[in-house]
Amino acid sequence: MGNVPEPYRPTLFDFLAYEALQFYQAGEQAASTAEDEFEIDATSSIFAEVAEFMNWKPAPADAASPKRKAIELYQSLLKFHEPDSDQSAFYDADFARLSYGHNVAVGDSKDDRYKSALERFIKITAQHEISSRAFAALAMQVSAEGDPAKARELAQRGLHAFPQAWEERCASISFS
Repeated sequence: MGNVPEPYRPTLFDFLAYEALQFYQAGEQAASTAEDEFEIDATSSIFAEVAEFMNWKPAPADAASPKRKAIELYQSLLKFHEPDSDQSAFYDADFARLSYGHNVAVGDSKDDRYKSALERFIKITAQHEISSRAFAALAMQVSAEGDPAKARELAQRGLHAFPQAWEERCASISFS
């Protein structure tokens, strides 16, 4: 399954769900959107704590919307993996949900809510290697907002939190 560690995609359901997410998140879907397309407001539950997100029922407008379908898939993945003893797949789905939200949400508070969600995610996953990916995402956001010193500090915190995991991941990636 590409460069994704097996614990992050342990079942056939994961494989199929992430294939469907690629379809619903593809840029080609934008061409088929309706005039009153379902939009994800930054103040919605897209950046909320995971339990609130899993129980979120977006407004019934445009049930066939690719964005709505993506939200439902993330909710399904999270509910499916919530009881897992190894939380890798659960954390990965939650992190992907936050990244997706940052890509599609609209509203003035989007960047602030995204950063707050990443900070909360880092605290929750502090003992898991995925927290280093969240540090990297937070560093990129902070850098985009014009604070390179803070971005560097965040990136280094992520790197130093799980250096072994990064070495293993980088060793498995082909750069040719």
